[in-house]
Amino acid sequence: MSGPMEGIKVLDMAQAAAGPLAAAMLGDMGAEVIKVEPPVGDFNRNTPPHKNGANIMVAHFSRSKRGVVLDLKQEKDKEVALKMVLWADVFLENYKPGTAARLGFGYETLSQMNSRLIYCSVSGFGQRGPLSHKGTMEPIGQGFGGLGSISGPPGSLGEKPRMLTLDTLTATLGCQGILLALYERERSGVGQKIETSQTEAAVVLQTSRLGEYFATGVNPVPMGSASPHIVPSQAFKTRDRYIVVE
Repeated sequence: MSGPMEGIKVLDMAQAAAGPLAAAMLGDMGAEVIKVEPPVGDFNRNTPPHKNGANIMVAHFSRSKRGVVLDLKQEKDKEVALKMVLWADVFLENYKPGTAARLGFGYETLSQMNSRLIYCSVSGFGQRGPLSHKGTMEPIGQGFGGLGSISGPPGSLGEKPRMLTLDTLTATLGCQGILLALYERERSGVGQKIETSQTEAAVVLQTSRLGEYFATGVNPVPMGSASPHIVPSQAFKTRDRYIVVE
């Protein structure tokens, strides 16, 4: 595929949504992306919905990619993956922090092999801190990050928005970091490590509501479609349809 990232090679070792979506975005821009999956496949392959035996989400996040199956616990397969590291401009993973290093694919190891490598780590709670060792998925990230507490109708306890909100923004932030690192590499000639997480994405999404708290000391609450900054600014039900006033 042609595009501004044509000639850039990406090794995608991530699973689920946030990591693979970042790699798919690079593929959409023309990068050559190879997705590595274990013999059992990306764990999302076992979740519905399916069409013709294929998981719809995995198919969506695997767009603009080629795929290969490798068992990184087997030395022969590991050797193949390490050769691909030498080929790659970008390496992307979303293991629990520390797992990639234990498998022999940590940043320190790979950057010594390929000094121009852009290494992107995607996680739930970041690479450091008391919760960094824990894995997470979208609902957990929304709950921990506070996004769920401000979503839903007024007077409710909050709810999870029914979409991949955090995964999508986490992937976008990761992709942005990769693009900036590739730009910097043109000047310096060396790669670097990029880190992004669902928790950081949750903070980004709540910038205005967090501003309320720091300005007033009052915890934000769910407001449905209303806005705390502009009145009226929300969806209203009329006789025959909904209208949105801004």
